[in-house]
Amino acid sequence: VEISPELSLINNQLSEARAKRVEAIINTLSKRQRQAVIYYYYEGFTYKEIAQLLALKNAKSARKLLYRALTSLRKQLKRRKHAKEKFIFLLMSLFLI
Repeated sequence: VEISPELSLINNQLSEARAKRVEAIINTLSKRQRQAVIYYYYEGFTYKEIAQLLALKNAKSARKLLYRALTSLRKQLKRRKHAKEKFIFLLMSLFLI
């Protein structure tokens, strides 16, 4: 099975859009949280390595920093989802008037 060039282009554009959204949400984190997320998920560092890089006491501190970053990211995603739903509802109500 061969994928058409058009479908491939659409998939690439969707991937780029997703990557930009993820980057925008990650940029809402504090500098240390952002670094922890990048080190852990993009670079594959362990908690111990992250603790050393960020001059934290121990691996537990790095894990807690990452946990707080993920909690913040979840809240951001939830807010954006609700904002999007409210916007769609507003548009629908405008068209129905």
